[in-house]
Amino acid sequence: MDFFTWHDITTGSHPLTQPSVLCIGAFDGPHKGHRDLFDSVLAYADRQQLASGVVTFSTPPKAVNDPSHFSGCLSTLEQKKEYFAKAGFQFLVVIDFTEEIKTMDGLAFLECIRKAFDIRCLFSGQDFRCGYRAATGFQQISDFCRQNHMAYQVIADTKAIGAGKISSTGIRQCIAAGDFSLARELLGYDWVLDLRGLPVTREGTIDRSAIIQVLPADGLYPCMVNGEISANLEITTQKVAIHTNPLTFVQNFANIVFV
Repeated sequence: MDFFTWHDITTGSHPLTQPSVLCIGAFDGPHKGHRDLFDSVLAYADRQQLASGVVTFSTPPKAVNDPSHFSGCLSTLEQKKEYFAKAGFQFLVVIDFTEEIKTMDGLAFLECIRKAFDIRCLFSGQDFRCGYRAATGFQQISDFCRQNHMAYQVIADTKAIGAGKISSTGIRQCIAAGDFSLARELLGYDWVLDLRGLPVTREGTIDRSAIIQVLPADGLYPCMVNGEISANLEITTQKVAIHTNPLTFVQNFANIVFV
């Protein structure tokens, strides 16, 4: 899977030459609610012989626009890359939600992406909006696509069994409450605390401020480290500590799955 940035888009320094179909969104998770959208993009790409892509953000826009009400990311950038590569997408565009992007007109944003990747069809979820203060919605996007000879398809939200709309916000709330079983149901896979690249002391502690993902309340949680070591994860306001029994030092605490 090819990986591009906003710099690649604005400078034309990406190697993609094939026309494309893509979807745009925060996709923090990603979760079951996104599945129909992703499957639709991939199926369309296969039928029309187009390159399939995803445009997303390094940090969810909500983390920038409303940080006091944002508890943390569901997924790290590396996890997103792995998810989309495994799903079968040919390219991923990750954009930093800078002040430039935050205040950019929605149609100007779409035009930059359209020109860069020769989009033949754009997919989105039913609540997708873009641009400054999310002012660009369905009608403006539909008109833009029609004027540029692009198809535009909106995919309805996937519903959870016995529940309403699946959302990243709802899954964050599950994790914060320690309901990892429901988080697993809504994601479609185990939620993983990704600790790759974070400094770990000899005692197995990590500075909590270094972790960008949402965490459950302070306490002690049974978990699996790197898929093979049973442990307890201690979470406090200052740190996250990994306790194994018997005490085992693991050089690389790559990931944590709560059990």
